[in-house]
Amino acid sequence: MKIVPAPWVVAEVTRLFNLAEASEHGGDDLEHDCARRLVSDLRMRDVYESSYLDRMLLPGGGWRHWFDIAKSTLPADIKQARQKLKDHAKAIDELSAHLESALGLLLEIDNIAAGEFGKPLAMRSPLALIDTAIEQISDGRQTDGSRSDLPVLFRTHVKPRLDALREFRVGKYMPTVLQLVDALSLTVSNYSHDLALNGAQSQDSEIAAALVSRQHSPLPEYVRSFDDAMKGLPGHRKFLMPPDLMAIQAAVALKLDIVDPKQVRSARLISLQK
Repeated sequence: MKIVPAPWVVAEVTRLFNLAEASEHGGDDLEHDCARRLVSDLRMRDVYESSYLDRMLLPGGGWRHWFDIAKSTLPADIKQARQKLKDHAKAIDELSAHLESALGLLLEIDNIAAGEFGKPLAMRSPLALIDTAIEQISDGRQTDGSRSDLPVLFRTHVKPRLDALREFRVGKYMPTVLQLVDALSLTVSNYSHDLALNGAQSQDSEIAAALVSRQHSPLPEYVRSFDDAMKGLPGHRKFLMPPDLMAIQAAVALKLDIVDPKQVRSARLISLQK
């Protein structure tokens, strides 16, 4: 869904953003997501309406440089972790859709057959499905890197117990394969919803947990990288974003609730000491 920059965004930034938004991909996904926040988050109004910034950035394409750097300065490890999380969430969405479709087809097969056609036992019994999976692994057809010794261990430690269950005919008290697929479909759907709502806060995602760890202190790197990039531009060597405005920009760019200007000053002191 395309967005329109807020009316208080400076004209040059609005123009650049609209060009990116109109393109097929809008550039790097993470950078474009950051750009969207920079032109729509209400906190950014103070940045765009700053007379100091307008005076410093208006000449020589300064706002264009600012926008390019502000949206692309995300620390590399955070970029990679966010992309992994995004790819992970997309794959979970697709899996959820496929499972829902598979569940519908299994139900349709049951309704059409209505007892007239037989089905492989492994399509009905979870115990038989487990046997089929072990046969696949034994034949070297496993797709998840399962241990090669799993069939031997299974037949030694697990199969005798499953055979005992079969002997007492308790399989009829177990969920069917259809019910297990239904449960898996619901689990994946709930997980997809959780990722959409909570993103990196999701407790079930190892990738998300890694992202939270990597984001433990992204601010110093963002401030240092942004300052260095701006000072490296001809005509802007004396430019330094005021701490209060830098705090707003960093919070929006890094998707943080709030950044105190004192944290910006501390980040710059740390940079000077290196």
